[in-house]
Amino acid sequence: MRNFKARPAAGLSLFRRLALATWDDPRDPSIRGTLELDATAALAHLEALHARTGERATITHLVGRALAVVLAERPELHVLVRRGRLYPREDVDIFQVALTEAPAPVGGCDLTGLVIRGADRKSLADIAREFGERVAKVRRGSDPQLGPTRRRLASLPPALLRPLQAALDVLQYRLELHVPGFPRDPFGSAAVTNLGMFGVRWAYAPLFPRRTGPSSCWSAP
Repeated sequence: MRNFKARPAAGLSLFRRLALATWDDPRDPSIRGTLELDATAALAHLEALHARTGERATITHLVGRALAVVLAERPELHVLVRRGRLYPREDVDIFQVALTEAPAPVGGCDLTGLVIRGADRKSLADIAREFGERVAKVRRGSDPQLGPTRRRLASLPPALLRPLQAALDVLQYRLELHVPGFPRDPFGSAAVTNLGMFGVRWAYAPLFPRRTGPSSCWSAP
């Protein structure tokens, strides 16, 4: 007799398949915290920016830009851990999660992420413009980097995703090699995601093992 009744989910989105191939039992220590801020001034700033530049920046863009500035000003936080040593990063690249709105049998949509390179040196308007343009390309399937990579990964059977992720981790982050056909440093210095769309007040997203430094999750009231 089975201990519980369940059956494998079919038609998982690429993001969920990658998550299953990546995350394992937690072994790395993590520190999590919560900070609640009044966003009235930030929202007013975003509206003024839109009126001045025509760019519709969001709180997510603003948090990403703020995180980039903090990492640039506090380089002791902007490091990789490799072979028991700390390696300070030279560039501040911010990974931001986006909804692709692609149909999927499970979940009804899929997620992807884009890295804003040198985010500490770009204005908020520049970040919003770049992010919007690149998300549009991803949704059309015309992004020159993510498009081919997503198609390659989607074509692999689930059993191969975990060893592939492990091999990429060794090559990209332990040996510091760029693997042809995959984006360079695809998760950047830190990750930012927005959870307010789900109607939750507090939530913590799981960190991608070993690849990123600080993360930031925010939810709208």
